[in-house]
Parts: sequence; structure tokens; C-alpha cells
Amino acid sequence: MDPALTSGVNVTVVGVTVVFTALTLLMLLVSLMGSALSEREAPRATDPRSDTDRAPNDTATPTAADDEVVLRDVAIAAYALHQARRVSVRGPEPASSWLSAGRQKQVGDRSRRR
Repeated sequence: MDPALTSGVNVTVVGVTVVFTALTLLMLLVSLMGSALSEREAPRATDPRSDTDRAPNDTATPTAADDEVVLRDVAIAAYALHQARRVSVRGPEPASSWLSAGRQKQVGDRSRRR
């Protein structure tokens, strides 16, 4: 057998083995990290309003009114950003009469050939 052929097969086998081993180890590592991190309780997000803004019996549960206020604020910010970056694009300059005549001649020649 040709030595170049056998060395190519050997490299292929070694490469496939290394890739599958690395992927298996990566899957194992990800599953271990997932199980280790899922045991901890996720930290709770803090309410952006300060304690002085809230009444004593006010809970931190968001309401539909809060969602509407946030949505309105995001829409206003997006509109302001769009207005600040408004760009007008001009169309191409009109072609000279020589270019127009040459194009008409090209189109006319093609239609006559058919």
C-alpha cells in the first residue's frame, strides 16, 4: 500500500477521534456547570424605585400601568434616536444626453436583432 494513503487515513482517524472526544468532554463540562449553577438561587432584581417613593403597603409587583409607562418611554427614546440620526439620500445625477443616446442605441440594436 502507498504510504501517503495510509498516513492520510491515520490522520483522519486521529482527527475524528480528537473531535468526538473534545465534544464529549465539552458536553460533560456544560452539564456539570449547569447542575452546579442551578442549585443556587438566582439573585432577585431590585426595584428601580427607591423605598421613599413607595407607600408602606405598596408591593413590588409590576402592573399593566407600569408596563404601559415603560413601553411609552422606550417608544419615545426610539423615536428621538431615529430623529437624531435621520439621513436623506439623494438619487443619482441625471445622465448626460450623450449617455442617454448611447443607451437608447444599445437597446434599439438588441431589439432589432430578434
